Amino acid sequence: MKILRNTILLFLLCSMMLFIASCGILNSASEAQTYDFGNDSIPSITSVVGSRKANGVETGTSSGTQYRIFKYGSDDPVSDIQEYIDYLQDRGWLVTAIDSSSDSGTVQVGIDSLDSGKILLVTIDYKTSSYEVKAEKMEGTLTRY
Repeated sequence: MKILRNTILLFLLCSMMLFIASCGILNSASEAQTYDFGNDSIPSITSVVGSRKANGVETGTSSGTQYRIFKYGSDDPVSDIQEYIDYLQDRGWLVTAIDSSSDSGTVQVGIDSLDSGKILLVTIDYKTSSYEVKAEKMEGTLTRY
């Protein structure tokens, strides 16, 4: 009986610690100023449009590409994204893809990394009241026309 009670208490304590840690991660994502990749620093969408409700954060590496995905809620995703893309373009970023409709779509911008032979990409998928920002650092080059 004592072992079962201790196991339950340990489970509850671990669950609370995970909940507190995840709240901290989401709070920092909602106000992050940059998305960092070693020598490279990408201005975050929240550094341009202000704090937004963070709904999730994911980081990882896939086939040598480092990525971070930030999920945000917004009353006006299209305005947020337009302001962010304009900001990045003013700093030399190139629009590499656009696929949009009136209430959902995808926009991608890219720039050369500080590391030779690598690029940074930011892909934003949006819906009516939310968007997902995927920041990536990968092998490649951008061609300007």
